[in-house]
Amino acid sequence: MRFLIVCLVLIGLCSCKSKPVVKTIKKNVLKVEIETLFEDPELSFRTLQMDKDDYFYVAGNNSSVGYAYFDGYNWHREISILKFDSLISRNLEFRSMSATNNHIFFLSISSPGLIYRYSKNKGYKINEKMLPELVYKETHPKAFYDSMDFWNDQEGIAIGD
Repeated sequence: MRFLIVCLVLIGLCSCKSKPVVKTIKKNVLKVEIETLFEDPELSFRTLQMDKDDYFYVAGNNSSVGYAYFDGYNWHREISILKFDSLISRNLEFRSMSATNNHIFFLSISSPGLIYRYSKNKGYKINEKMLPELVYKETHPKAFYDSMDFWNDQEGIAIGD
């Protein structure tokens, strides 16, 4: 019995792992530059989605969507107020967006809860001539969405209150 207890204690001591040492590297930030990319008193951007190749997309109130990218020398940006669907009489309020390899998805917050898909194959620019496609509609009167994410090109999740 003593032999068994001694063996268990030795196994326990030998199997313990030490905690990894984390080294913090401090860097001095010498300069920070802030540049306003979009400014409009009528618009409130609520979501930002970074994409590969340093493009980013924004969306917000009044059915507004836009993009910007830095080509190494200058910022390029465009904001469009899109009329997504003639059956929807109100301006859309976008709260979340998510990107896959081929699409950008925009999620509106309240009933009807809508998810629009914009094909990146048409080019990175978003404008009135390239309208997104409605891919989901939730008509429950209490529908309210907060967030959305895709973990691959075919599967994702939208979460709400």
